[in-house]
Amino acid sequence: MSRKKREDAQANAVSIVRAAEELLAAGQDPSLADIAARAGVSRQTLYAHFDRRGDLFDHIVERVTREVASQLTGTALPDEPRAAVAEWATRSWRVIEANPALLNPALFAHRGSGADRAAHEPITGGLREVLQRAAAAELLAPAATVDWLVAAVLAIGHAAAGELSAGRMTAAAAGAAFEESVGRLCFS
Repeated sequence: MSRKKREDAQANAVSIVRAAEELLAAGQDPSLADIAARAGVSRQTLYAHFDRRGDLFDHIVERVTREVASQLTGTALPDEPRAAVAEWATRSWRVIEANPALLNPALFAHRGSGADRAAHEPITGGLREVLQRAAAAELLAPAATVDWLVAAVLAIGHAAAGELSAGRMTAAAAGAAFEESVGRLCFS
């Protein structure tokens, strides 16, 4: 393949991913035809890059997960567990706001719950480490395990994102509710 064709193929792939993210961010559940039209490419071109919609959505999830994980781990969290959990929640919400496609359940509908947990692991790894330190220091809510708290924090994040996506909360209100709820859940 010539350099020009490779560059065109790369540009098409970028356009396809961008179009899918834009449609998902707008709350749509786009078909491949919708995505191809938005990207300005033929369905044949789209299929040359992604065989199935699930493959395209997996690509988006993996890309965003890498970005999110680097943002969450790029700067060390505070040593004190309460402050570390608060900082993790603040950073996490900023990432959710910056990637509105993450708010669309259609992005994840084709995945099983095991895949969902695996997709979140690069994001929740830092939280899990902080909660393990807090557990060792006996700072956590007495009845809660680290795994349960991580699952509950994810559920709170999804709930806050759902309220924002549905228009029932502003981004600021949903973020504040998420951050406060995470702190209360973990250290009540």
